[in-house]
Amino acid sequence: MRIFIRAVTLSSIFAFPFLVHAQSDNVPLTRAEVRADLLNVERAGYMSRWTEPNYPVDIQQAEAKIAADKAASVPAVSSRRSPDGH
Repeated sequence: MRIFIRAVTLSSIFAFPFLVHAQSDNVPLTRAEVRADLLNVERAGYMSRWTEPNYPVDIQQAEAKIAADKAASVPAVSSRRSPDGH
């Protein structure tokens, strides 16, 4: 029984770094992507200032506006039926 526990423990220790690395889906953004995101948020009404008392609220509103604009630009699925009823 001790050999089994020792084997499981050792295999867990050696497998852990590989499993942790496999779960890292955080791909860093490029500078161009960050800049484009900032420009989109500013176009939606956010004004970046150093002294911003409403920081979380106003940027969230701008991001919500961008999301709504993207949702509105997606074409709706047509539910038209063919003349034969299908």
